Amino acid sequence: MNKTATKALLRVDTNLIYGLNPFARQRLDALMGHRSSKGMASFSSHQHRSQAANREECLDHLRAIVKQAEIQPRVRRKTKPSRSSKERRLDSKHREGQKKQNRGWQGGD
Repeated sequence: MNKTATKALLRVDTNLIYGLNPFARQRLDALMGHRSSKGMASFSSHQHRSQAANREECLDHLRAIVKQAEIQPRVRRKTKPSRSSKERRLDSKHREGQKKQNRGWQGGD
């Protein structure tokens, strides 16, 4: 535990981050979550014994989130099962149903 006063606090106005397109800015706001309030993002660190290392950790965290926001997510395309996979599924359902019908008392001799 760090017992000296070396905590670092970084506050950044997310609107002033240069080079983000509008979609990346929206993703950045979503990624900030509870860290962001009224367009201001805050990061704090008290892991290290030196304030410089804590400050660098805050900046690294900000860089990582901005880098993640710049990555555009892939568009999910709907797929549908092939005809053969539908037939296999229905055949297995039919076989399971036959197996269950064959159980029990068959009437008899």
